[in-house]
Amino acid sequence: MTDDVAVGVEVDVAQLAVVQTAAQLRQLLAEVEPGVLSGASCLELADVLARTEKTCAAARVRVSARVADCGAHRARGFARAEDWAAGLTGSSGGVARDELALAGKLERCPQTDAALRAGELSLAQAMEVARTACAGPGSEAEMLGLAQSGDLVDCGTRVAGVAWLRSSRVMPIAASVGNDRSGPGPTAQG
Repeated sequence: MTDDVAVGVEVDVAQLAVVQTAAQLRQLLAEVEPGVLSGASCLELADVLARTEKTCAAARVRVSARVADCGAHRARGFARAEDWAAGLTGSSGGVARDELALAGKLERCPQTDAALRAGELSLAQAMEVARTACAGPGSEAEMLGLAQSGDLVDCGTRVAGVAWLRSSRVMPIAASVGNDRSGPGPTAQG
């Protein structure tokens, strides 16, 4: 067996394991009856499911981006990858396009990619972090910390504020006033 064939077999085994495990998980989840569980058990289960959902979404986005890169969506009758991805998840074409773009941005944001794969970020949080981190190189860790410390609305506002302060048109102004950043925020400038 050549190395190429061996790698192909390993990938197929890994895919099969994910498919089988996902089927088992879906069956278990369909049988969950919250009414027979304690509040504390439901609290723990909700935490675990939220993290699992985020991890599943991260894997779906990575796999979907590969489908788009290979043009495999055409085998299902879709000319555009975002149309296929939107149909897959029941989302809009715009959401699907943003998710597919996220996969490419994650290649430049390894910390965000790791947090997303671990279920520590939602796709929406990862998109916000990746968008601003790609616009402001060297800011990924700070943006990731902001995303992990609050809800999405708070994250988006705070990340946008930090990105605004880091932008080239603002930094010279801040430097000229002794780095005093207590003045108007991003919304004051438009």
